[in-house]
Amino acid sequence: MEDNKFPFGTQFTPAQINLDEVLDFIKNNESETTNNLITFLSKKNNNKAMAENCKNALVSYGILKTGGGCYFTEFGKRLCSLINYNEKLDFFAKHILQNLNGMILIDSLRDFNKTGKKITNESFIKYLNERGFSL
Repeated sequence: MEDNKFPFGTQFTPAQINLDEVLDFIKNNESETTNNLITFLSKKNNNKAMAENCKNALVSYGILKTGGGCYFTEFGKRLCSLINYNEKLDFFAKHILQNLNGMILIDSLRDFNKTGKKITNESFIKYLNERGFSL
């Protein structure tokens, strides 16, 4: 991932998707079109826009390959191969921290917090944009 980007994660939260279910669906439908994935996700949440955002997040987080279709990346294959759910979450968290600028985000939150200003979405986005990120 580029130094000045964070993954797109809209609607990609445990409250909105079940990671195991999504990974199993992809595993069982690998090489199918992403339309099948979007249909699956839409049925879960009755919201096509959310499903499309979730699919985009799967690509942005490096679980699915870019270019269309349901194809795992090497990281996605490894994540899917883990049996224990907590191990999956730990592996995913390490991936975010090490490969997707997660540590930069944490350090930026710490730095911003030192200013004493209230952290809001708007103020933190402005802070990151001033430091070269494009949000």
